[in-house]
Amino acid sequence: MVFTDEKIEEIWKKGTVVSGNKPNEYRKDQCGVWIAKNQYGNRKSKNMAKPDGKLVCTIVIKRC
Repeated sequence: MVFTDEKIEEIWKKGTVVSGNKPNEYRKDQCGVWIAKNQYGNRKSKNMAKPDGKLVCTIVIKRC
Protein backbone atom coordinates (compact mmCIF):
# COMPACT_ATOMS: atom_id res chain seq x y z
CA MET A 1 0.00 0.00 0.00
CA VAL A 2 1.31 3.41 -0.95
CA PHE A 3 0.20 6.48 0.98
CA THR A 4 -0.04 10.03 -0.33
CA ASP A 5 2.41 12.64 1.00
CA GLU A 6 -0.48 14.17 2.93
CA LYS A 7 -1.33 10.86 4.64
CA ILE A 8 2.34 10.22 5.48
CA GLU A 9 2.55 13.67 7.10
CA GLU A 10 -0.71 13.08 9.01
CA ILE A 11 0.62 9.81 10.40
CA TRP A 12 4.08 11.29 11.11
CA LYS A 13 2.49 14.01 13.25
CA LYS A 14 1.06 11.28 15.51
CA GLY A 15 4.60 10.24 16.48
CA THR A 16 5.99 11.47 19.78
CA VAL A 17 8.59 14.25 19.59
CA VAL A 18 11.53 13.49 21.87
CA SER A 19 13.51 16.41 23.28
CA GLY A 20 17.04 16.70 21.94
CA ASN A 21 16.16 15.14 18.57
CA LYS A 22 15.16 16.71 15.25
CA PRO A 23 11.35 16.37 15.21
CA ASN A 24 11.24 16.52 11.41
CA GLU A 25 13.56 13.51 11.21
CA TYR A 26 13.04 11.30 14.28
CA ARG A 27 10.12 10.44 16.55
CA LYS A 28 8.83 7.52 18.53
CA ASP A 29 5.81 5.52 17.47
CA GLN A 30 2.94 4.37 19.70
CA CYS A 31 5.03 1.37 20.79
CA GLY A 32 7.98 3.56 21.84
CA VAL A 33 10.10 2.46 18.87
CA TRP A 34 12.27 5.07 17.16
CA ILE A 35 11.12 5.95 13.65
CA ALA A 36 12.94 7.95 10.98
CA LYS A 37 10.82 9.80 8.44
CA ASN A 38 13.29 9.17 5.62
CA GLN A 39 12.93 5.42 6.17
CA TYR A 40 9.26 5.30 5.14
CA GLY A 41 8.77 2.20 3.00
CA ASN A 42 12.17 0.68 3.85
CA ARG A 43 11.27 -2.82 5.10
CA LYS A 44 14.97 -3.56 5.73
CA SER A 45 15.61 -0.67 8.10
CA LYS A 46 17.23 -2.04 11.26
CA ASN A 47 15.12 0.21 13.47
CA MET A 48 11.84 -0.58 11.74
CA ALA A 49 11.80 -4.27 10.98
CA LYS A 50 12.63 -7.69 12.35
CA PRO A 51 15.04 -9.89 10.35
CA ASP A 52 12.06 -11.50 8.57
CA GLY A 53 11.01 -8.06 7.24
CA LYS A 54 7.90 -7.76 9.41
CA LEU A 55 7.31 -4.50 11.21
CA VAL A 56 8.10 -4.28 14.91
CA CYS A 57 4.91 -2.32 15.61
CA THR A 58 1.81 -2.15 13.47
CA ILE A 59 -0.12 1.10 13.47
CA VAL A 60 -3.83 0.88 12.85
CA ILE A 61 -5.53 3.89 11.27
CA LYS A 62 -9.12 4.31 12.40
CA ARG A 63 -11.54 5.61 9.82
CA CYS A 64 -14.41 7.75 11.07
